Amino acid sequence: MKISVSQALLILLDKYKKDKARFKELKSLYLSGAKDEKSLKLINKYLNDDILQKYEVSREPEVINEDSSRRYFETHLAYETLSRKIDGFTAEEIKTYTQWIKELVPDYYNQLWDRVVIEHKGKADNIEREYSDFFNKLKNHEIFTDFSEENRGKIVNIVAAAFIAMVIASNKPDALPLDIYGEGIYLERGKKDKSGQKSTATSAYGLLRGHSPLPRDDKALMAKPQRFLKPSDQATYDLQAQWVKDNFDRLVHPFSNSISGTMLCQLRALLKIRENLKALDSNFQLENPEQLIPLSPEKLETFMTTFISVMLFNSGGHTLYEYAAPLELDKVQEAFSDVEGFNQLNLEELFLTSNEEAFDVALNKAIEYNNQLLLKSDIHQEIQEKKTAFDLKTLKAAIEESPFSSNVKENFNQLLNDSDVDKVKMCLIQAEKLNDIIQKNEERVSSELFSSYRQGSARHKIVTKNLNEAIDALSHGEVTHVTH
Repeated sequence: MKISVSQALLILLDKYKKDKARFKELKSLYLSGAKDEKSLKLINKYLNDDILQKYEVSREPEVINEDSSRRYFETHLAYETLSRKIDGFTAEEIKTYTQWIKELVPDYYNQLWDRVVIEHKGKADNIEREYSDFFNKLKNHEIFTDFSEENRGKIVNIVAAAFIAMVIASNKPDALPLDIYGEGIYLERGKKDKSGQKSTATSAYGLLRGHSPLPRDDKALMAKPQRFLKPSDQATYDLQAQWVKDNFDRLVHPFSNSISGTMLCQLRALLKIRENLKALDSNFQLENPEQLIPLSPEKLETFMTTFISVMLFNSGGHTLYEYAAPLELDKVQEAFSDVEGFNQLNLEELFLTSNEEAFDVALNKAIEYNNQLLLKSDIHQEIQEKKTAFDLKTLKAAIEESPFSSNVKENFNQLLNDSDVDKVKMCLIQAEKLNDIIQKNEERVSSELFSSYRQGSARHKIVTKNLNEAIDALSHGEVTHVTH
């Protein structure tokens, strides 16, 4: 059975959950993957574990990308993280922060976001529709239903901050610093939009896709299906692009929409607000500046974590790695170099080191989910093996009962040893059809008058010779020889 590296690591995490040292090491590898040579060597070592002998552990991008257990884990990690981190700032603090973003441009820009943020009626494009749908779900208590009204209000402001920053970056890019979207890794994103997917519906939140299996009581299951294309379903990847190569070289990260532009927009807005606030603070016009989200290292980290969690859980527009990657870009690090601890902000710090309780809850859910997937695959494989064994037995009997010569039968039996059952079945059926043509032609020629018989007999010999050659080719599995 073929499984992904992430699935293999989940199997190992389940095996070593009581071995503290290995469990800790495996958690890091599972979240971040082969981020450097050392972690790659560790993963390779673990993949030699005896418990994985029955599996074919694949490093193929397609297998990594289609792993539902990984998408399930990240979706639930986002939810569990948000439920624990959302109390890290007050409703007033996040509301004030969102208002500061609005004030980065003149009031007449409000019309660009009010339709979505205030009226929830976005129709202009997929992004507007996505955000207005999110606001409506929050308003109608269809998402984050376990959260208090106060915390749901915080989420509304986080989503508003995301949308408004994107609108500003798109319509007045010079209003924000750090405009690096058109350079470096952002030029090598490798995102390719899927065609014919506009009406694809889904019932799953987060990175999970429309075909991902989900229990009825799962938090990642939508209250009602979404009738338009979800970001996690809208794109595929270009394997030649630098970002895509790096992503899959790490062995565990699926691809959603490449390195996040949404996160970059938010970082640009944050940076501009910090500049404005520091100017005010230098004139002693700020009260308790250390408590403000853009100026407090602790609150800034909490905001980054909750921002990623909110955005990922709703739409799966980016994976955890895609969201966190902009934080580690050189120019971003340089721009925020005066923020204490900012150089430590990365995927592992945000979602494991300072988030262990939420991580462990999501991990346990992912292990159970993966075990169920593996069980279903085992059952399916067992059924297929029994079906194949039955087909093999009946096919051998069919070969023996066929009207062919002993040489042709021997060829078919040898083909059965070397090829799959379906191919041999197809070749045998075609060969029997050709033999029927020979028999019917022979009967027709035998019934003809003497003068016609002589001509028909000559033609029959030529046809029979050609058809027997085709039958012999089929008994060797040479389908193309026959069809051409």
